[in-house]
Amino acid sequence: MGILDKIFGKNSNSEEENKWAIYLNLCNQIASVDGVFSDEEALFSREYLHQKASNFSDSDWDRICSNAESMGQDGMNKAKDLSENEKYELINYLAGIANSDGKFDGKEFSYIYVIAIVMGLDRNKVDGILSNFDNI
Repeated sequence: MGILDKIFGKNSNSEEENKWAIYLNLCNQIASVDGVFSDEEALFSREYLHQKASNFSDSDWDRICSNAESMGQDGMNKAKDLSENEKYELINYLAGIANSDGKFDGKEFSYIYVIAIVMGLDRNKVDGILSNFDNI
């Protein structure tokens, strides 16, 4: 039994599906923290996820989305158990979403930073990632 199986309990979802569910859960939180979940943010997320996880079918994505929604506000806590590489990938993904509509809102920046801190990431590395975005 993998670490994500311990988080989510024993179910038919794979660890990879659970990882993407965490990403989607936090995507929804980031995209709506400024009060607007734009079409650009949704398109960025969809393209990113389909590129990174192209092996999933539509029914797999339905299951992943359902899992993401069922987490509610708990996605941040579940993200703590991702691998270090997955955590930094998650920060890049969330920053990309926040930046995709042309306005990387301060609320989005702050929320991403909180997620990074909760996950125990190195602040200097997070600063390095976020410094790549100039429209914050």
